[in-house]
Amino acid sequence: MLGLNTNSTAILNKVENSLSTVYIYSTHSPTDTSSNDPDLLTKEYFLSSLAQRAVSRKIIIKYINSLSYFLKILSYGASGNTRDSYYGAVNLLAETDNLKLLESTILIAREDYVKMPKNSSNRNLETILEILIKAIACAYKIDVMQRFRLISYIINITSGRVIKAAIIDSLLIVADEIDGDIIKNAIKNFTFDKDKYICDYANKSLQELSLV
Repeated sequence: MLGLNTNSTAILNKVENSLSTVYIYSTHSPTDTSSNDPDLLTKEYFLSSLAQRAVSRKIIIKYINSLSYFLKILSYGASGNTRDSYYGAVNLLAETDNLKLLESTILIAREDYVKMPKNSSNRNLETILEILIKAIACAYKIDVMQRFRLISYIINITSGRVIKAAIIDSLLIVADEIDGDIIKNAIKNFTFDKDKYICDYANKSLQELSLV
């Protein structure tokens, strides 16, 4: 099993490390339930306190073993209906060791994104794909080259700023675990993007890598 690198740890624990107050949504912890129902566990996870999530996600992910529940977690994360639902979904999915499920999920999300009409914006779909990309990058139980492969699978089909920025962020997350030139070359492709924001973001990211 690969250990977490510094960037992965920062993403996975962003919510917990930034807490000055623990927000409680439910007095019932997912780890206390006698139910192994993935639907119930997922709902309780997103309704639980941020501190409880940090403990329970390692248990809950063992019961999240189908594509439908992966998609449901992404939907919860994109909904914004609970506090820090975005990072809650990233952190939960990042605990998986199921490469096949990640592959199936990215294929479906990619297909839906490609079908989206050009010059249109579906913020919910973009958020779902953004969460998935970052979760894949942080999935420390999956071989890093497999994670890089899945991230790369999105690079050539995206035209949206949000997804391009998410890909760059994800490449930075895995940068400590993979050959630096591979990451730099992947990010360098974005320096020629027609979107100036993405060009600048890519160049800034390359500068960060050169300082490491």
